[in-house]
Amino acid sequence: MARWVEVPADVAARHPLHGMRGWLRFFSIWIALAAIGGVMLAVRDAGTLAGAAGGDAVAESLIGLVTTAVQLVVAVLWFRAWPRFRRFFAGLVVVATLVALAFDLWEWRALDGGSSDALAEQVATDLVGTAGMLVLLAYMQASRRFRVTFENRVRQDDWLLADLR
Repeated sequence: MARWVEVPADVAARHPLHGMRGWLRFFSIWIALAAIGGVMLAVRDAGTLAGAAGGDAVAESLIGLVTTAVQLVVAVLWFRAWPRFRRFFAGLVVVATLVALAFDLWEWRALDGGSSDALAEQVATDLVGTAGMLVLLAYMQASRRFRVTFENRVRQDDWLLADLR
């Protein structure tokens, strides 16, 4: 595993890998679309929440609103290149996965012999979402561009390190 050296922000800014290019663009688009889609769903869920009398509709709308809030926080922290984003996102992956599994278990118990097609679809959606977050997390862990741009860190053996200082 490479050792990372923290450098001043101005030094990191001069590194050729600094900036939202390469795969960071792809993840930027993904995060932006998730936030925009979340807001659109939140508007729909807010309408459902306002007119809902049943417990399931209210619970699903609240889950949607909380998810949208989290997506917006992720987007803001990502586009501000927050230095602690990687650690924050790792914690978010763990919490989001546990919460999704808990809600899937809750829905499974609520079925009482009913159709499990909707539950299977929800579990599949949760697994795809978790897989996407794990891909982003793995990229952040291994990416030199991410470390330079977000954390002002370069590899200790980076041949440009002496030239940048």
